[in-house]
Amino acid sequence: MSPVLPALGGLLIAALSDLTVPADRLPQGCVLSPSQSVRENGNHVRTGLWAGLPIRSNPSTSSEPSVIVAIRGRIAGPIVTPDPPALSERGLARFQLQLADGIDEAYAAIYLGPDSQEIVTVYGLRFPDASAAAAFWASAAARKNPRVTGVLLGPIVAVAMGPPDSCLTAVAAHLTSLP
Repeated sequence: MSPVLPALGGLLIAALSDLTVPADRLPQGCVLSPSQSVRENGNHVRTGLWAGLPIRSNPSTSSEPSVIVAIRGRIAGPIVTPDPPALSERGLARFQLQLADGIDEAYAAIYLGPDSQEIVTVYGLRFPDASAAAAFWASAAARKNPRVTGVLLGPIVAVAMGPPDSCLTAVAAHLTSLP
């Protein structure tokens, strides 16, 4: 585990890398997905194992705006806007990238569970301070979803989601055990 960062007022705050569940706390068959795709039986290849995120490793921590925006969308839900005039491709990209403003870093970890063909994901966002994280979490769609385990760890918002199996149970227990 990486070092715990001191916060104002003497509280302890986990680093994004602390969201990764140690292998000895995972049930048998629950593992970090080693690649974006795996060869299964014969010529069958299973893809999408990194949840369609633009990441280079699993787990992944990134300050790239495109990664932050992708993970923000998984936690916050879709952005509802009034009907704007149509945007060009460049204008749409500029609009989407501004959604990364005010977020320092993003985290993702994707686990393959033993009980399901579905994946278990952990998403995290680190904000400049705890109040910005709390304001984001207060309106996040994931907060209202009973199938999502979410935690607010000072400036970090983290969620675990996936099928209700032993892998998700272990991942969610890890998140809720962090300081």
